[in-house]
Amino acid sequence: MNRYYLLVVLLAFTNTLSNLLIKTGAGKIGSLPSNIIGAILFVGKLATNWFLVGGLALYGMGFVLWTLILSKVQLSTAAPIMSLGYVFIMIFSYFMFNESITAVKVAGVVSILLGVVLITR
Repeated sequence: MNRYYLLVVLLAFTNTLSNLLIKTGAGKIGSLPSNIIGAILFVGKLATNWFLVGGLALYGMGFVLWTLILSKVQLSTAAPIMSLGYVFIMIFSYFMFNESITAVKVAGVVSILLGVVLITR
């Protein structure tokens, strides 16, 4: 296996962590305001929500890693490997947010895993 494929898997995991942080932070911000003053205060809440800030920072780091990866790996190979993030999200969402895992989701994950195996051969 190409060593850069492992970087793609690492990036998929990093994106998963950023999504988990953003989901956690989003649960703490409340509803969207309906007036301009409320909107200004809302932006302040976003900027001081460390879950959101952490998620955004991971996305930024991911952009740098993605750029490195694309300088070494074909996009048509790297992008499908990134779909492993969907697998990671399903697993972590089950444990962190008590989201359900259905037979349809499992079938989708198996399809993704099979696709990744095929694309990297």
